Amino acid sequence: MDGVLARCHDAIAYRLKTDLGIELHPDEIDYGFDIMSDRFDVDRSWVPKNLFTDDWFWATLKPYEENILALRRWADEGHEIHVVTGRSADAAKIVTKKWLERQEVPVRGLHFARIMSKHKVLLQNEIPVMFEDMFFEANKIAAFGIKSFIVRRNHNIAYEQRITNPLVTYVTELMDADDYINDRISV
Repeated sequence: MDGVLARCHDAIAYRLKTDLGIELHPDEIDYGFDIMSDRFDVDRSWVPKNLFTDDWFWATLKPYEENILALRRWADEGHEIHVVTGRSADAAKIVTKKWLERQEVPVRGLHFARIMSKHKVLLQNEIPVMFEDMFFEANKIAAFGIKSFIVRRNHNIAYEQRITNPLVTYVTELMDADDYINDRISV
């Protein structure tokens, strides 16, 4: 969801500036939030503790329009769209569902799974393709035989040279996988 459909890093950078006076470009933010403790005197847990439990944070994320357009097109072509997110269902279920509705994402299923456990949801629901922005997650998913596309972002491009599994492919946007998707019965 975040990093693929929603611009999470933009919102994190905005809140760091407004809440703490820290100016970071969204591209500088990584998922370990190490930059906050390395360059500033802020515990890296500040983001998950203060933002990831905040409904307003999730509700106000801007979309990656080009990726949402791809999902709409694939749904129109008869593919099923499932969103599998590492967001906490307790903290963000209603807000996530409403956000997807506002963006008019044609979701067949919305699934919440802990990080590094998304493969279980994919296998249980027979979902054959995953779009992800975290290299380690995509790599694990591919290890279970599921095609994984990594949407290229600054926080993950350093891993692109480390790909050894043929089921993992980097893309700039979802439409880069259009040929592969259209060869599938369902997404």
